[in-house]
Amino acid sequence: MVLHLPFPFFFKIHYFVLSVLLMINAGCMNVKPKFPLSVPISSQKKVTSAPKIKPIDPPIPVKSGESVFAIEKIECKSQHEALVLFYKGKSQHVNNGIVPVVVTKRYALWYDRRHQGVSKTDWWCIPKKRFCYSSIPFSDWGGKLKSNDISYFKKKEVMPSRFDITALAAEISKKTCHFDNFSQK
Repeated sequence: MVLHLPFPFFFKIHYFVLSVLLMINAGCMNVKPKFPLSVPISSQKKVTSAPKIKPIDPPIPVKSGESVFAIEKIECKSQHEALVLFYKGKSQHVNNGIVPVVVTKRYALWYDRRHQGVSKTDWWCIPKKRFCYSSIPFSDWGGKLKSNDISYFKKKEVMPSRFDITALAAEISKKTCHFDNFSQK
């Protein structure tokens, strides 16, 4: 027995299935696509500016035994995005601009200067935010340290954890990735 469906019915099912697949790709079923499927991508809105982050130069003084954040690595991913790997730990005595830190946690932070907001639930967030970060295992992304190991960081890459890590991550990412050389389109 062959079921003959009206021609428009087939397209309604096709549109529904495509919509569901787009929503799954967006990360959750309760999100509707921002634009109808018929709207060309070139007509979608783009973020053209973002607020400036207050620079933290000169480096914030770090005391011995203080809980600190220390930048391990910055990977420039585009002219607007960077992956920042950092640690939380206890600082030791500061000597000649080098801060020994006993690391206790490792984090990944995705910085995208085109967006607004912060998500502390995952290093990759949907919808996109300016800062997305969370703790990660020490071994992820080629990590060589373990909890309670001592590592040495430049003073300018360390700040007390009572401050917000996003300011340090943004400033160092801008300098490392030369974001100021690119417009925010």
